[in-house]
Amino acid sequence: MSKKHVSYAMRAVALLGAMWMAGAAQAVELRIEPDESKIITLAGTPATVIVSNPIHADATVLDKKVVIQGRIYGKTDISILDARGKVLANLEVQVVNKDNRRVTVYRNGQRFSYLCLPECNPTVTVGDASLKEMSKQINLKATATRAATNNQ
Repeated sequence: MSKKHVSYAMRAVALLGAMWMAGAAQAVELRIEPDESKIITLAGTPATVIVSNPIHADATVLDKKVVIQGRIYGKTDISILDARGKVLANLEVQVVNKDNRRVTVYRNGQRFSYLCLPECNPTVTVGDASLKEMSKQINLKATATRAATNNQ
């Protein structure tokens, strides 16, 4: 192969590498707890957000910011694109328990969660036996609040 061909080949490889780097943002690891939110500021305006497994985390666009909210424990990937399809961010989101003050108690085949700060108080985590009852109470309270607001 002549020097001229080697030079063209090297330029082509460099150009392909530059094009690849421009289109693919480096993945960033984000560790978050359930019900915790993190705000990510982007260089461009997001147009499309792709959440690979929305059971674990959710994303909401606010101008040039994206709010990431943890849902339940697990891992998901979030890709954020602008209107031209350029990748603004790739996030590897891990929803984890960073707090060692949570206690899980198994009683009669049912699971109950507590948060100890320093006294232990019940808290609701997906999979807990108390989740269904807590959901009923939250819905009743919301219904009562809407009824009171509508009567004013």
